[in-house]
Amino acid sequence: ISSLSPSYGVPSGGTNVTVTGAGFDDFTHYRTPITVSNPTSSAITNSAVNISLPAYNETGLIASWNLEENVTNSSAPSPDFHDSSGNGWDAICVVECPIAAVGVLGNGQYFNDGSVGNATHGIYTSLNLSGETEITLSLWINPASLSGGGGLVTSIYQSDSQFGLGYDDVASIEIYNFTFEDVSGGIQHVYCNAAVCSPVTNEWHHIAVSLSANNVDWYYDGILVESDTVSFSELEPSNQNLRMGGRLDADVNQYYQGSIDEVKI
Repeated sequence: ISSLSPSYGVPSGGTNVTVTGAGFDDFTHYRTPITVSNPTSSAITNSAVNISLPAYNETGLIASWNLEENVTNSSAPSPDFHDSSGNGWDAICVVECPIAAVGVLGNGQYFNDGSVGNATHGIYTSLNLSGETEITLSLWINPASLSGGGGLVTSIYQSDSQFGLGYDDVASIEIYNFTFEDVSGGIQHVYCNAAVCSPVTNEWHHIAVSLSANNVDWYYDGILVESDTVSFSELEPSNQNLRMGGRLDADVNQYYQGSIDEVKI
């Protein structure tokens, strides 16, 4: 908390009025509760509390989906999921919508891979990341199943992901896979070592991957666990929407089964 001031005169209690933040960190600070308390017996009247919290006004956000909404299939294809960055990249669901479920902060969204019932084909937004030279993707996930791999946040270029994060089955071990295509050509797959950031069923974990000049950094629950060297200058143009909760290409559709919350780019 950087400042606290009354807008209209001096409130009763004066400097005894305090503001307390709880649990601020790099991943949840922008939605963490703040308590305003007055330990005196005097009432605070005719005043307002202004809180300046620089961490709330995150710079560089391309898009941010809190995924609080409770959407039914009948509402598609209206803008179903609000982009809280202010940049207007609202998302919609088609075919089958995810189900609002308990998330890390408020609601998250539960996706079905189709193993039982109808598959949730994902949440779509028209956001195009072409030309980006530096980008970070972060989200909370709670997989219900890891069988066969799944897409978390991806965009499609021809038959493969132009940019995206998912997990794959490699030698019967599920590991995170970050995929991107450089403008100079060539799709690259970067895998996070399963020993430091393997997906776990029925547990919430935060995963973030950051792509910059010739480098991919992996963060698991807020800790830098791996850095990989890659060849990268800027992202190749994409001809498809950005999708949350699934990965589609010419070879196989990999829908995600489990919950996702607080997606940020």
